[in-house]
Amino acid sequence: MRRSRWYARFRWPLLLGAAAMPFALMEGGPQLLHNQTAPVVDGIALAYEGRYSRHPEFPRLVAEAGVLRRRALAQVEDRLGLVPRNPERIIVRFADGLMPDEPVATRRTRYLNGRTVEMLTVYLEPLLLGVVDLERVLTHEMIHAAMRDRMGAPYERLPQWLREGAATWGAGQLEEKAAVLIAGKAFARQDPATLIDGLDTEPHAMDDYFEDAMFFRFLEKTGGTGAARRAIQGVVEGRPYRRAFEDAAGASWESLQADAEAFARASIQDALAASGFEMYRRASERYFAEDYEGALAELDAFTRARPDSWLAPNALFLAASARMMLERPAEAVPDLARVVESFPSYYYLIDDAQYRLSIALIRSGDLERGNAALTRFLNDFTFANAPLRSDAAGLIAGAACE
Repeated sequence: MRRSRWYARFRWPLLLGAAAMPFALMEGGPQLLHNQTAPVVDGIALAYEGRYSRHPEFPRLVAEAGVLRRRALAQVEDRLGLVPRNPERIIVRFADGLMPDEPVATRRTRYLNGRTVEMLTVYLEPLLLGVVDLERVLTHEMIHAAMRDRMGAPYERLPQWLREGAATWGAGQLEEKAAVLIAGKAFARQDPATLIDGLDTEPHAMDDYFEDAMFFRFLEKTGGTGAARRAIQGVVEGRPYRRAFEDAAGASWESLQADAEAFARASIQDALAASGFEMYRRASERYFAEDYEGALAELDAFTRARPDSWLAPNALFLAASARMMLERPAEAVPDLARVVESFPSYYYLIDDAQYRLSIALIRSGDLERGNAALTRFLNDFTFANAPLRSDAAGLIAGAACE
């Protein structure tokens, strides 16, 4: 246990704010073999035989997936007016083994059972942990698939901000993206305003999805309800995308871009004010200054005063970390467990929180639950960064040798 105590005491503060795995819904990921075969029922490929095939929740996910796939098709039509020509060729499959920097779901044109399909691959780890909602994930990827089905190869040449903005806004994911991305910036001690850096930023990362989707929200505000739908339909019909957006908004492309950026920046400032950012910032700065007693008092006060704040998970995590630094591991357990179980969408926290939960349990003398938490970390948090996974594996191996 010496190594875990050293890690808890000295290494944790260095990891806070480090780059975390960016959960995303992207068009990329594992390829299927040419002419792979698999039984398909209700648009779901029933070929999964991975390590979650015997998980108690897996049958429910498979049963729900067919229903949610149909709902996603309906929402894509209702929200964006998109009706794929070949809906039966949009297939959902499950996979496991999500690694750092991989998307939680992907859309790719592939071959299955001797024909071309739009394959939506969904990873099971984030689903089973509650990081993402299956219906919204499927709707997001369905928008990509429906546009690709209607446009063919030209869809791939559209700018990524347009594809991801349409999918994120159309799937109703903007609020959850805003909460997690803004809180993530605050946790990393970065200015959340840096989320706004221009639509065409390259490389385009998950952090950019907020600005992408905010463009569509602004389009609806300035062009009226249905403006986004009109613009997307124009793009699908082959019109130059800038012209389609200009016509939908009734404004020039240049003014539309500038006004949408200002709208997004103002939205961030409003969200920070509503979340009690200054109170959180002062408390977190005391933590990073290693004033753990002072930080703990202020962090606890923040979570009591603002339990519904977007920043509450950050404060819980830092308060638990302060308790660990003050050699009070048993007191850290409830807050760490709450972060993992109640705020699973905060992807940048939950893997570290699960690891720290296991250490807190072990250091407080609950070896059975601590080892169980470590095992869960290794089995289900496959997307965690390599140093954490290496330390967890070492602790498991050390315990086996004792």
